[in-house]
Amino acid sequence: DLARRAAYATPVELEERAGHAAFAVFDQQIGGISSLRPEKVGWAQGAFWRMVAAKNPHVQPRLLLSNLNVPNAFAFPGGIVVMSDSIVDLAYNEPNGADLLCAIFAHELAHVERRHGLQLVLRHSATLVTVATITGDLSTLSAFSTSLPFLLFQRGYARDFEREADLDAIELLRAA
Repeated sequence: DLARRAAYATPVELEERAGHAAFAVFDQQIGGISSLRPEKVGWAQGAFWRMVAAKNPHVQPRLLLSNLNVPNAFAFPGGIVVMSDSIVDLAYNEPNGADLLCAIFAHELAHVERRHGLQLVLRHSATLVTVATITGDLSTLSAFSTSLPFLLFQRGYARDFEREADLDAIELLRAA
């Protein structure tokens, strides 16, 4: 579809700008500064970088921990992966907790690689897709991306995106 083609045609610099714009809105409106102890942060980062090393993604991913009230994780364009403190806390107390985090990170990194965040914005921005299709200009993508945090929380990713991310995550976990 057009949104998929436009997402894959988006230069990495624009994708990263779109992700930063979306994250800025998330951080101001929804997120909160992580309150995890340093040993838990390091533990979560270790699981994240283990998955990144096995993936070799098209962008340099970043893990951002957030003090959300609910266990959740999601990916923004440009490689920004957000995980709530509550997921880290839950996994930290499990015997196979690092493997659980790796599975979540593998799934979120698949969303990054498949550019699902960009596709979601493009699917809900008919004007942007029309302009991009006609002119090839995606320079306004960052402005449209500010709606992404709300789209993710209201609707989440489409079932087809979730299935793709699950299948890719299984492959990544096998590779790791």
